[in-house]
Amino acid sequence: TGTDAPRVTDNVLVNAGLSAGSLLHFYGTAAAPSATLITDENTANSWAVAGNAQTSAAQSKFGGASLLLDGTGDYVTGAAVALSAGTGFNRSIWFRATALTAFHNLISATESFKFVLYINVSNKLNLFLGNGASWTIANAASGATTIVTDTWYRARVAWDGATYKLYLSVNGAAETEEASVTSAVAHASGTGTRVGADHTPAFEFDGHIAEYRNVLAIPVLGVVTP
Repeated sequence: TGTDAPRVTDNVLVNAGLSAGSLLHFYGTAAAPSATLITDENTANSWAVAGNAQTSAAQSKFGGASLLLDGTGDYVTGAAVALSAGTGFNRSIWFRATALTAFHNLISATESFKFVLYINVSNKLNLFLGNGASWTIANAASGATTIVTDTWYRARVAWDGATYKLYLSVNGAAETEEASVTSAVAHASGTGTRVGADHTPAFEFDGHIAEYRNVLAIPVLGVVTP
């Protein structure tokens, strides 16, 4: 529906700003949950799959299916992110890792030095924010929580025009604040967004993605319960 109000309470993550953002559920279809079906509730956006990326009923956080990525050439590429000073955003992704102990990318711009959120070799979240030429805003701002396999998490990055925050929820519990970066500078806009790999593409994620959401609206920062 695009509202998701009963189960998503990411501050402004309802309808406000969705017209300039994205919402991917990765549900597949009831008749064929394993079929490749990647659609955005912002119908102005289109997404393309690479490798064997597909929806699967093997694991689900919502709706009976999720996006299955096998860690080798699997990812989804789509909507551009146009960001400017004062825009603000809430960007979140649900994920369940099958394998770790290597770099595994969750979300990235399709060009370097713009925006990256990945799991590092120590199984912590790392956030990178750049100006298009270097990571001037945040260079590997690291979370404290150790990610483990076979557990659902929601990572969320929010910016209110003054401060970037990285939050993490473990299986739908109340978020913890993982990192904070003070900056009124908007990270460089990307011509596209990649879910499950970096701009190269490389460092592919191995596991399931339940939902990706990017809403361009100024949030009220603070932890929430999904």
